[in-house]
Amino acid sequence: RERVGKRRYYGFYRIIYNIVALVSLAPVTLLVGTSQKIMWQIHPDIWYFINVVNLIQMIGTLGMIVSLFQIDILRFAGIKQVWAYFTDGDLPLKNEPLQRNGLYRYMRHPLYFFGLLSMWFVPTMYDLQLLFTILATAYFVFGSRWEERRMVNAFGQDYVDYQQSVPWLIPFVKFR
Repeated sequence: RERVGKRRYYGFYRIIYNIVALVSLAPVTLLVGTSQKIMWQIHPDIWYFINVVNLIQMIGTLGMIVSLFQIDILRFAGIKQVWAYFTDGDLPLKNEPLQRNGLYRYMRHPLYFFGLLSMWFVPTMYDLQLLFTILATAYFVFGSRWEERRMVNAFGQDYVDYQQSVPWLIPFVKFR
């Protein structure tokens, strides 16, 4: 931040973070695509189970999309920050209001929850895909905990109350 200047940092950090994440995951995705060893597979003759698994995976994908649109998707992508930078808007952007409606009424991290549904519910799971899914799950768990601390810092008691009233990651399931 000090090296590039606060305004440039707040204008470009998020979009650069997203680009680096996508570029970093590209080789991983290609590597996962080379998986050979099947860890589990639902037999093709059991179409009922394959359809249920595919339906859950589709629900996961749709849930991720809905989750992104319930928050500010342009801000999430970093586009709003870049726009503010080039149009001399205020940076850093003001905090978004605490989202408590829609899917955020049932869990505090719907994007992670639905992402996990999409990754875990597959008819065929390969070795490298399983490794990636385990690591992504760990990232979601630890990342959500870090995000929770950030949200408490941003929203204070309002977020603490939200934590106490809404489940963390799995709808209708409260952990201590």
